[in-house]
Amino acid sequence: MGDRTSLDMVGMQEELVRQMVALGKPVVAFVFNGRPISINSVKESVPAIFECFLSGQETGRAVADVLFGDVNPGGKLPISIPGSVGQIPVLL
Repeated sequence: MGDRTSLDMVGMQEELVRQMVALGKPVVAFVFNGRPISINSVKESVPAIFECFLSGQETGRAVADVLFGDVNPGGKLPISIPGSVGQIPVLL
């Protein structure tokens, strides 16, 4: 997709999140990406978000372990994530 003028999720992803939240069921978001992405709308409506980046071949097992409570992921990201394209580059 090359350079982008927006950090918003592509396609209908934000609409999908809105419709899932509207069902009234518990929702957990797993965000898989390889570039800065704005998930402001997700942050406002989903109580739990896991930033997964590009996690590799054990991703499915790791996600299942988290969802079933076999592991309790915790920690702090060693990076800053921009909220919008106007915040790039992110300066600490």
